[in-house]
Amino acid sequence: MTTLSCMPLADEYVLISDEIYETLQDPAASDQKEKVSRAADLFVDTILDVMILQMIETVAMKPFAKKVVKQLESVIEKTAHALVHKVILKLNNDELWPLVEYLHAMEVEIDGKRYISFELKPDAEAALKQSFVDMENKNLSAARNNLHLALLDVLDQGLLHFYKEPMSLLKLGMIARKIVDWGYAAIHAATKPAIHKIIHDMDLHELESLKNYIDTLVFEIEC
Repeated sequence: MTTLSCMPLADEYVLISDEIYETLQDPAASDQKEKVSRAADLFVDTILDVMILQMIETVAMKPFAKKVVKQLESVIEKTAHALVHKVILKLNNDELWPLVEYLHAMEVEIDGKRYISFELKPDAEAALKQSFVDMENKNLSAARNNLHLALLDVLDQGLLHFYKEPMSLLKLGMIARKIVDWGYAAIHAATKPAIHKIIHDMDLHELESLKNYIDTLVFEIEC
């Protein structure tokens, strides 16, 4: 069995990405950078919606925690959308193809629903499961610590699979590459302390509601 961290894809993204994937396999295809830019914007919005906005609506959080999360969402949104328009819109079809192919390969269908996914590392999976056990045993300190470790690992893997690796496939000039590296550093720097503040301020009820939300985003599948 393989454990995947999955984010459901918006219907509009699925339609556009499928069209781009099919179109770019034709060497004579018309320029697709506008569509790829739109798909990238939708991709960013999907991640923000699932990982932040829906979580705020679903998980019981104190006002302070919600404020921290919203600030984080703002940083990521501004950074990611700026990168899309500064980088992707300058590339031709051949230069965009590795990115499109990579993201297409990360999609998985579960029960008729399309997700973008990556495999959880064993340490992250173990820490996540242990945090759930700690919650059942009402061990608040251990639950916080293990969930914090798990989410930091998931964050690192998410940034690697959804940002660093796909961006590394693009042929960029020195300035564009520096912009990409700056974006990665900005998102990483904003996210880690936010996770710490949120998790270590949660009581047991809040942690349990977060667990219930995480359960909707983690799947075990047969290889």
